[in-house]
Amino acid sequence: MRNIILDILCLNFLFSINAFSQETVQAKVDTLSYEYYMSLVQEQVGKQASDWKLKDTDGKEIALSDYSGKLILLEFWAVGCGACVKAAKDVCLIDSLYKTKGLAVIGIESEERNSLDQIKKFKQDYGFNYLTLVGGKETARKYGVKAYPTFFLIDRSGKIIYSHLGYFFGNKKDELLELIEKNI
Repeated sequence: MRNIILDILCLNFLFSINAFSQETVQAKVDTLSYEYYMSLVQEQVGKQASDWKLKDTDGKEIALSDYSGKLILLEFWAVGCGACVKAAKDVCLIDSLYKTKGLAVIGIESEERNSLDQIKKFKQDYGFNYLTLVGGKETARKYGVKAYPTFFLIDRSGKIIYSHLGYFFGNKKDELLELIEKNI
């Protein structure tokens, strides 16, 4: 009986070590993936923003060049993205604070897996009130976007001066706001 109890305790110990190891390995993989994806969008900083033409949710064609001479906050997002929903509140606030000062906020839905009605409903449900363009999968690829949300700040000359992947945790929102203030 004593051997059985010891065997059970040993097995429980081994299972807990194995579970811990899998969690640790997964955390390391997630960190490496984030760092890799972030490096792809950071490579864009300093480059001229690639032009594009996409349609808004009303079917009107809009090009990046339509905003020539403006400061642009460009966000790539996807329907169903939890971090995108979280970030939307901050992006809406940024839009309302700086729209009249010359900032254009443009969201590009980049997955192309949802109908226009689903995209409109998602925007409405989660308060995305800034300009949204659809059909942006190829555009996202040109910008090195592999995860959502991904942000780029494009200066008045069309050069990318900031990039960020994910929700604005820590001081990242302050960093973006400072850059907007400096370039507005």
